[in-house]
Amino acid sequence: MADRNPTWDENQALLLSEESCGSCPKPTMGRRKKISRFEAPAVDRISECPDSVLVHILSLLSTVGAVKTQVLSKRWRFLWTFLPSLRFRSYMSEDSDDEDFVAEMNNEFVAFVDKTLSSSNGKLKKLEVEFEYERRLASNVDSWTRFAAIIGVEELRLDLRPLGTDTDHEVHDDVRYELPQLLYDNSWFKELHFSWCRVIPKGNVAWYFLKKLSIRNVKLSNDVIERILAGSPVLETLELHFCKGFSRLAVTNSCMKKLILRVYWDGNDSELEILAPYLLLLDISGCFGRSCRFMNVSSLVDAVFNCSFAFLEGDRANDYERCQNLVGGLLASLLHVKNLTLGASIHQDALKRVILAVNGVLYHLDSYLELNAKIAGRGTSWIWADGEGAGGDNGFVGGERKRPPLFGMEKWIG
Repeated sequence: MADRNPTWDENQALLLSEESCGSCPKPTMGRRKKISRFEAPAVDRISECPDSVLVHILSLLSTVGAVKTQVLSKRWRFLWTFLPSLRFRSYMSEDSDDEDFVAEMNNEFVAFVDKTLSSSNGKLKKLEVEFEYERRLASNVDSWTRFAAIIGVEELRLDLRPLGTDTDHEVHDDVRYELPQLLYDNSWFKELHFSWCRVIPKGNVAWYFLKKLSIRNVKLSNDVIERILAGSPVLETLELHFCKGFSRLAVTNSCMKKLILRVYWDGNDSELEILAPYLLLLDISGCFGRSCRFMNVSSLVDAVFNCSFAFLEGDRANDYERCQNLVGGLLASLLHVKNLTLGASIHQDALKRVILAVNGVLYHLDSYLELNAKIAGRGTSWIWADGEGAGGDNGFVGGERKRPPLFGMEKWIG
């Protein structure tokens, strides 16, 4: 079945042939050497390795390739069933517009996943499923998630982009896969990744040992986020990629150290509030168009801001003021961080406005902490110090506060 669908996995199974056996004797010219009938036959040294070694070797192959090794010999027949992780991937090529062909490919893929999971020994730690989802296959996906929950999978990845979906367009909820409620009440999970799914917990979330959560291309409400965070007491890393529908992130548990936001602007002018008193690293990138207010990020050490700016059509006259308000207000909340990185995707004009805006804010502060800032990809950095021992124009001279300079931006960005 896998041979009919070479697109299932990027890494096809290794071809086994006599030519790949380095220990096989090569034919010689002339008279053949007489072999004693007492000479020991060739030994398959790989097959003599312990099961743990062979399973590790299989783990380096794709799932399709590992399953294929069952035909080698009785020794290999069931080894693949002890793999600690399984990854299933299937994507149609861009020119696959034949509905019957697409349906057949998905049917074969689903059948392969069903059979493989049913043959697994039940000690799976990691399960990944990535394919172009169809609503008619919901019951199959339900069985896979049920399997993961029952056997105690620690890491689950579901990337279920609806078939025929253009990532640049809106995807209706009725074509998305909705996560079953049993997934929310499972304390085995340590790492979860959901893409293109409907995340709607109807009760409390019980992810008591979850350390990392990544959600991509999903509509999330403030209530859903609150339930997830309340039910994930030891969560350390939260990643939200191109998600919308929420306006507040209140991350108050002391374990949360890393927040990654990949954003896009859909014309929504609502303000995003972030409350994360124990956060150490904040990374925001994408297409930025809404204001962002930090209620409390007092522990923040590293901040990355790598965004392009989006404006409403016909609003070009107000670009300068809007950009200054967005970026200046955001960076004014991050002056206490030790390391601030501005990404290279920020337009040169926008970067100048950033400096102007932040300088204006600093001028009205009684004191300001050391701030190391780098322009990613440009090899540029500057420091604003609190004046103690700083000297020059960057701080306090003779007890008198001086306004920070504009840093000669031309020599950095040309």
